[in-house]
Amino acid sequence: MRVYFFFHFLSLLFLLSSCAQERGEHEALFRRVEAVVAERPDSALALLGEIACPEELGDDERARYYLLRTEAEDKAYVEHTTDSLIAIAARYYDSSDSLRLRAKAWYYMGRVNQELDRPLEAQEYYLNALRDEERVRDDALFARINNYIGTLYTFQSVYEQALPYLKKALQYYRINGDSVGQLYVWRNMARIYSVTAQEDSAIYAYRKAVDLTKIEMVWSVYAELGNLYMENGNLDLAWQYLEPLKNHVDSLLPKVDGYSFCAILGEYYNKINQLDSAQLYLDLCMDKTIRIDIRMLAYSVLKDIEKKRKNWKRYVQLDSAYLVLRDSFLIQEQTESIRKNQALYDYQEKELELANERAKNAEYESDLTLTISSCILIILAIVLVFYRIHKKEKREQEEKDRQLQAHADKIREYEERIASFERLRSGLDDGQDPQNEVRARLEEEIEGLREKVSQHEAQAARIAFANSSLYARFLDDISWTPSSDDWAELFRAVDEMHPTFAPALQRDLPDLALHERRLCYLVKIKIKPRRIAQLLGVGDNNVSMWRKRLYKRASGKEGGAKDFDRYILSL
Repeated sequence: MRVYFFFHFLSLLFLLSSCAQERGEHEALFRRVEAVVAERPDSALALLGEIACPEELGDDERARYYLLRTEAEDKAYVEHTTDSLIAIAARYYDSSDSLRLRAKAWYYMGRVNQELDRPLEAQEYYLNALRDEERVRDDALFARINNYIGTLYTFQSVYEQALPYLKKALQYYRINGDSVGQLYVWRNMARIYSVTAQEDSAIYAYRKAVDLTKIEMVWSVYAELGNLYMENGNLDLAWQYLEPLKNHVDSLLPKVDGYSFCAILGEYYNKINQLDSAQLYLDLCMDKTIRIDIRMLAYSVLKDIEKKRKNWKRYVQLDSAYLVLRDSFLIQEQTESIRKNQALYDYQEKELELANERAKNAEYESDLTLTISSCILIILAIVLVFYRIHKKEKREQEEKDRQLQAHADKIREYEERIASFERLRSGLDDGQDPQNEVRARLEEEIEGLREKVSQHEAQAARIAFANSSLYARFLDDISWTPSSDDWAELFRAVDEMHPTFAPALQRDLPDLALHERRLCYLVKIKIKPRRIAQLLGVGDNNVSMWRKRLYKRASGKEGGAKDFDRYILSL
């Protein structure tokens, strides 16, 4: 009996020793993985490959294995295809005492879901990872968590919530001495400041990012800061950042961002009136980029170039192409939104399916089919609407081309007659009275023809403006707020169509305030009062009151708002 008991006791000791040895081997392996995963994730994956059957490990080791494996794959840029493995680790550590590993597991749940295009789930997991932020000392981890939350909020255009997380990420990166991390956070903050019209803060943030590009060259920082200075009209400062970009743009062109840099350079050269250089860069954008937004910018600047050249037919063609691209961009955005919503719906339904009974599968599939069918019908309806709009615009475009061609033919005819009369005039002898009479008649004819040329050019400009995207935005685009450049372009266009308008305003209404001048120009292009109030950011009563006051200043007598409108249209 004693021998039997002694035999079992030795067997138990041997079993416990084997288990302890096995756990010791895994512990040593995990420590080696943790030591190299940050700098050499491929080596970390190779070490983890030594464990043949991770699903047979105990709960603790299995959770640690899946967490380290997900971390190594993420740092090695291995594409994530499922969150099922990291979910095992997250569930385990969520009820454990290891706050650091819990935060890390939720962070990688967020990373995987973000890569799987599930932004809402990723955001929730990142927020879970911050639950113990005050009690865990891991600056690098919490820098990344705050940075990704801020980035997700930025993509959702919730800028007021994005900035606090980005600022906190910046603090962590500073403590950790991570200059590259600071660079990208400064750039992301600058983009938010730029979008929210905080230009001074945007410039400051971009300059901080530029100072850090000595560590890692990020050309988007130079491009965006140069573009910001260019929008502010400071072309000399803009060139300080665009010139280095120009010297490297050839090496960047195979990349998608390279064509956006070309578009910015083209816009800069257009602003300094080097039109051939501008067109060179912009043509690259039109021909080779796959991004619609870059091609839209290229068309927008190219049509401005043709306007400067007074090539009205080409201007209208480019403007029409721009509008078609804009419509396609809107369709793409709406379709992408439907696709993302559908993907989110699918994901939530699959999670619900795991929790519910199998008997509900038929109902779920029916609902999913109905949802997909509805999405398809919505997309088809959107495509049909835009197709009809396109057909209508095409007919209007043909009529517009015909009118512009008629004006161009008249201008050419009158210019040929002017040249002929000028040759006749140059051959006359000033010393003979009869010839002086002939000269006077020729000069009178030439002056009349030049007046007709001016009239046709002004009419062509009116047609081009009435069908331009700028006029369409001022007319009824309620989601759009005009910038100072848009107002300046409106003033130039109206002055070109109505050469006597600005001098008449200066004569009758000197010292106009900026909002009063904008009001006069909007009335001149027949914008409705309610829309004028939206554009000027005031109430309808303010617009009516301003018109009455301006009419009294101009005419010296009392009158109504409509009297002012008739006065402006008569100038």
